[in-house]
Amino acid sequence: MAFDFPANPTNGQTVTLGTSVFQWNGSAWNMQSGNIGPQGPPGPEGPQGPPGTAGPTGGVTIEISDTAPPTPAEKSMWWQSNTGALWVRFNDGNSVQWVQVNSNLILPPQDGNEYVMRNGLWRLKSQTLNLDGVSAAVGAPVAVPVGARAVKFSGLIALNNSATSIQPTLRCSLDGATFLAGASDYGYSGSYFPSSSAAATNLPTTAAAFALLGIQNTTALFGCRIDGSMNLVRQGNSFQGHSYGSSLQAAAHYQSLIQFWNNANFGAAPNAIKALSFGCHSGTGTMFDSYVDLEWAY
Repeated sequence: MAFDFPANPTNGQTVTLGTSVFQWNGSAWNMQSGNIGPQGPPGPEGPQGPPGTAGPTGGVTIEISDTAPPTPAEKSMWWQSNTGALWVRFNDGNSVQWVQVNSNLILPPQDGNEYVMRNGLWRLKSQTLNLDGVSAAVGAPVAVPVGARAVKFSGLIALNNSATSIQPTLRCSLDGATFLAGASDYGYSGSYFPSSSAAATNLPTTAAAFALLGIQNTTALFGCRIDGSMNLVRQGNSFQGHSYGSSLQAAAHYQSLIQFWNNANFGAAPNAIKALSFGCHSGTGTMFDSYVDLEWAY
């Protein structure tokens, strides 16, 4: 007679069939006792069998290159080194192709500045130049981002100094490192207070730096708001732009709109400005509560 187990057993239920006892474990009947005798002693070890055939090689081949490998193997992977994308060679039964398996979104620098994506690259869009504690006669240089063609700027320059005639300056470097300093800001006539569109007259053709922007104040405690824009790439013989400025003190001062000049001797100078620096012409004091917001255009 064949064994006949209960149709709907409960977990742990036992049943005796013949001389054996079985228990339901929830998915199968386990033999608990029966006519199985005691385990005998182990027998002698048998001879070793012949070696089996070699299994497939483990691991995955990963190609690293800017462009797809020309003869890839199925199930291989490719890391695109110019984008950070990771691809797998996939056979769907009808065709074989590369399929991307990760996101290649590259985050912008985490430095507190604002960035914009252009042509797959992050470009610096805007930043704040903190001038607190910076030497007024030297300023704080900031590099022009690669590819930037214009800049808008606005902010505040404040100074407590013994001098009685103080002018904020925007110094421009054509080599990224050379800046005017202090009294030499006045060396290029026309670059400070051009009363008309007259060109600066004595700017050397190979100048590595020049200065512009000036709001003159006749008090040692000086604060000036500035607002302007300028082209960073030379157009003809000039870096065109404008700036507004106004002193915050009640003492005598100038409120000026300064047109950046058209310089007849500028032909041999470099085509683009590489770095900027905001400071003040007079005195050796330091600036306080001073900043400039910069917005770059490409």
